[in-house]
Amino acid sequence: MTKPFLRYAGAALFVFWLVYPLMSLQEYLRLSLANGEASAYNIQNTRAYRESKVIAMGRDLMASDPGAMMYSNYANAIWFAYRQPVNMLPARDIELSFSERIDSMEKRYPGWPNGRDGYLIWFKPNQYHHIAQPRELEMIADLELIYEDKKGAIYRVTTR
Repeated sequence: MTKPFLRYAGAALFVFWLVYPLMSLQEYLRLSLANGEASAYNIQNTRAYRESKVIAMGRDLMASDPGAMMYSNYANAIWFAYRQPVNMLPARDIELSFSERIDSMEKRYPGWPNGRDGYLIWFKPNQYHHIAQPRELEMIADLELIYEDKKGAIYRVTTR
């Protein structure tokens, strides 16, 4: 009588042990299907980015100018959206003053973007403080604001 009881009790304990992981997996899958990646590991491949007006406007610009270079502070989000290479923005030294940063960038990136004109898609807020901001890039290249909303902006970038 104790052997069948132990067998059933062991099976019941095993099922209860599986409930939490299965419930967590079910919740993760439900959220991911509704909103895109639900974990914090791949935040740039979410519905918030894919359905943003900035991404849609950039898609229209790329369709009308397919040879243009793409620049962005969130290169991964742009790659997920367009499946095209994204060029790196100039780096900046945040410990320098604004004028010193501009002098440093002019020396390190003379003539940027060096004839590789295109579009800068800038997402807000920017968490990458080592990347030159649009107001700094305006000092070393020509930036023309094409679109802006509370989540980002698109600039046409040309060599001076």
